[in-house]
Amino acid sequence: MPAATFARFVLLEARRSGLPWLALACIALGAGLAGFLSEVALTESRALQAAVVAAVLRASAVFLIATHVASSTLREMNDKGLEIMLSLPLPRSTQYLGRLAGFGILGILLAAAFSAPLLLWAPPGAVALWGISLASECALVAAAALFFATALAQLVPTIAATAGLYLLARSIAAIQAIASGPLAEPSLAGQAARGIVGAIALVLPQLDSVTRAAVPAWLWLVLGASLAAQLAWQGTRLPGGAAAADLPPAPRPEALRLASFGEPEAAARLAMLYLQSFDLGGANTLPYRELDYARLVAWLASILALDPRSEYPLFSAARIYAEIPDPARSRAVLEFVYREFPRDPNRRWPWLAHAALLAKHRLGDLPLALRYATAIDQLTTSPDIPLWAKQMRIFILEDMNELEAAKIMLGGLLASGTIRDPAEARFLRQRLEELEARAAAAKVK
Repeated sequence: MPAATFARFVLLEARRSGLPWLALACIALGAGLAGFLSEVALTESRALQAAVVAAVLRASAVFLIATHVASSTLREMNDKGLEIMLSLPLPRSTQYLGRLAGFGILGILLAAAFSAPLLLWAPPGAVALWGISLASECALVAAAALFFATALAQLVPTIAATAGLYLLARSIAAIQAIASGPLAEPSLAGQAARGIVGAIALVLPQLDSVTRAAVPAWLWLVLGASLAAQLAWQGTRLPGGAAAADLPPAPRPEALRLASFGEPEAAARLAMLYLQSFDLGGANTLPYRELDYARLVAWLASILALDPRSEYPLFSAARIYAEIPDPARSRAVLEFVYREFPRDPNRRWPWLAHAALLAKHRLGDLPLALRYATAIDQLTTSPDIPLWAKQMRIFILEDMNELEAAKIMLGGLLASGTIRDPAEARFLRQRLEELEARAAAAKVK
């Protein structure tokens, strides 16, 4: 078939143009970045590596395919190769579709190559789905670049138009959310703006739902150069005194989602790395207990809203920011964990359980610990929740000398039949007998 011949020529040109070496360089960059992130992450290191490396590889794939399509098409036009092919007794649609098919196959090959390194941090099924979605995204970008190259006949306008369309497609969902948010004006102009945004969203593909990634490759280069300049500048400064505004105000979740370009997982974890840097490192001389905890909690809430499945914000809140010798600040962070717990209790119970232990042993506030333990007992439904977590309420009641309430709850737990381990059931029966004896002794007194 003539179209297959055109597709074959496209693949041969890509192989001879050095594109495979650029792809290998991008994979090496992703592997190096993964090694760096594994050293700075406090938790979820594998998830952080998978999210950020996937973001870098996706951005690299899109950048490579768009640049190659634009340069290849315009080179043929400038070398008069397109005129020669148009003089052949073949329909123009055959030539166009053949080249488009070749670029689409090239996108599939790039997606397959970029998916292989992710097997180090993600399960094969998830990597396969990510690779399929990336191949689809590369095919869409190739089609857009081919269209703009044919229409504009200039390299820079072609790449700019392709990048603009791509970034708009990545962020249109966030723009819609902002336009329809509670802060939107109910005026006629506001309604017209929302209608225009809705119309654009109806036409554009929502690439933020095609695959999960982050910022374009060129922006990573800009960020890297900015980081190098910042390190060089900071190296010449002497450490200064603690400033009250070291931690800036937290952005709204909508703003973070818009800045993530459809990659909330990577953006949320990078934001946590930024937040955890506000400690004693570098020129920042503030320890955790001196931070503005109102801003800190707002940052944690925005990051958790950006990626609700991430455990990083709650881990940092319960294990780091709450464990300071300042009861007021510690309570503020523990209340944040308690507020966020009902949104996903079966996954967030470990952090509220730790908050209950801190409230009991660090703060000495048994009513607060009881409130946290009661929430775990009442809201969790998964059979995987360990019994010690659901029994915390009983032990705290015992510590509060609420023997009758603890006895009733422990007896009900034994009678419910949910405890199947014989050793655990025997231990709880002994504990129930001790409670009954203590309650009887208290009545005699």
